[in-house]
Amino acid sequence: MFVLTNHARVLLCLSANPRARLRDIAEIMGMAERAEQRIVAELEVAGYLDQEGWRAVATSTA
Repeated sequence: MFVLTNHARVLLCLSANPRARLRDIAEIMGMAERAEQRIVAELEVAGYLDQEGWRAVATSTA
């Protein structure tokens, strides 16, 4: 069985829909929007995401 963390699930959601709003991601994942905001903030601090207004955008590794 393969289990992903919520952080990994957020990154997968964003890779499938890079322009998704935080509210959209929270709804897709079945999480509270506040919990989603915390995860996105943690991913941003770690350098995986940048925020553009109300959207989270994956950073390019190239």
